[in-house]
Amino acid sequence: MPIVVPGAAVNYPSPLVAVGSYFGREPQEGRYTIPAEIDWGTMGGDDHIVAFNLQTSANTQAISQICALHVDNSACGSDVQFVFTDTQETVTIPAYEPYVLVPIFTKSLQFFVISGIDNEEVESGDVTRFSMLNFVPPPVVIPASSEQNAAVENLIDAATVGSVQLVPATTSGTLEAMCIFMQFFAASGIGTYATWHIEDGTGKVIVGGRDGAVDNMQQNVAIVNMTGLAVRFQGGLKFVIDDSTVTAGSTYSANVYYRTP
Repeated sequence: MPIVVPGAAVNYPSPLVAVGSYFGREPQEGRYTIPAEIDWGTMGGDDHIVAFNLQTSANTQAISQICALHVDNSACGSDVQFVFTDTQETVTIPAYEPYVLVPIFTKSLQFFVISGIDNEEVESGDVTRFSMLNFVPPPVVIPASSEQNAAVENLIDAATVGSVQLVPATTSGTLEAMCIFMQFFAASGIGTYATWHIEDGTGKVIVGGRDGAVDNMQQNVAIVNMTGLAVRFQGGLKFVIDDSTVTAGSTYSANVYYRTP
C-alpha cells in the first residue's frame, strides 16, 4: 500500500544548497587515522567545547579529508556531540558508548566537539577518545556494557540524625538505580516520623522523603524503587537523616547502583 501523508504539507521555505563531500573518495595521501583524546576536566573551557582544525594543527601527516569518525565514549558519563558547520551536521554519541563508527559527509577539515549538551553535568574524570579517518571503514557494532557498581547499607539507624556514606567520597560517576526500604516501629498511641535525603559530596540532593508510623504500626516497605536513571554525582553519595522521632530499632536500608566516571 502507498504511504499516506496524514495532513496538508507546507513547502520548505529555505533554499536548498548542494554541499560537496569527499565521502567514498580514496585519499590522495593514502589511508590515515588521527587519534585524539579529550579530558573534559581540563579541556573545552567553561562551555565544554573543543575546536579541531586539521589545516592549522601541527600534524605529523596532513590529511586532505575526513570521511569517518571512530568514537570511544566509554569513559565519559556525558553525551558528546560532534558539529560540522559546513553541512550543518551533528553527531551525538551517548554516554558510556564503547565503539561508534560513523560516516562523515563534510568537505571541511574543521569541526567542534561539545560535551554536557542539554545541561548535562560534566565531571573531571570524563574522557572521550576518538579517531579521525580519511577513508570509509566497514561498519562495526559493539553494544554498550550494562555493568554497574553496587553500594548496599542495610542497618541505617532511623532514630539518629546524621549521615551514612553509601559511595566513597573518592568516587564520582552516574547513579543508575536505587531501592530504599524502611523498617519502622511505633508504640501504642505514638506517632513517629523521619525526614531523609541522599546527597553527593557537593551537597547536591538526589532524592529525599519523609516517612512515619503510628499506633502499634510496623512498617517494612520499599519507599523508593527507581531504575533507568542517569544522574551524575561528585564526591560519593551519602544517606542523611535530617530529623527523626522514630522508635529506637527502626532502620532504613539503601541500595544504589552506579557507574564511573
